[in-house]
Amino acid sequence: MSEELKPCPFCGCKNIAVGRFLNYGRKLIQFHCPKCNAHSGVSEDEQRAIKHWNMRYNEGKQNGSDGN
Repeated sequence: MSEELKPCPFCGCKNIAVGRFLNYGRKLIQFHCPKCNAHSGVSEDEQRAIKHWNMRYNEGKQNGSDGN
């Protein structure tokens, strides 16, 4: 993986498991937190999966405000 995974957004665990599997010939990837059982969606694109796992709702915002 080219980009490092952030810790789990729910429990902060840094030991995120990477699941790679085949489904009807499609290579899929999913991330999973072994501590609290949180998991990402399944994706065919590794970089997109990393981006989605690393995305945080309140990232770049202050006090929960969206600026409006």
